[in-house]
Amino acid sequence: MITANARNDELSARYLVQHPEAVCELLAAKQWGKLVPYAELVANDAPEDLIFTDPAQYRTLRKAITEIRCRGLALNPDKLKQLEHQPAPVQPPLTAKRNA
Repeated sequence: MITANARNDELSARYLVQHPEAVCELLAAKQWGKLVPYAELVANDAPEDLIFTDPAQYRTLRKAITEIRCRGLALNPDKLKQLEHQPAPVQPPLTAKRNA
């Protein structure tokens, strides 16, 4: 049985595979956790059970994943997991400059 969270991750990954501009936004926002399912889908390829249940979706995902790999846009899921659990770097507060 698939949990609701796993299903949401799967649907998010499928969306991101088909909309690379959203991947760029998540990268810029450093939302590593949301990119892990995408990276795993690209690494593992389209689910083969779709061949029988939804062949059109399977072909669409395969085409998108192939394009992602050819363009060098595949991400390392293990590295994203590391980044997700890494504390964010602390930036010093900005201070106003005084005119002397």
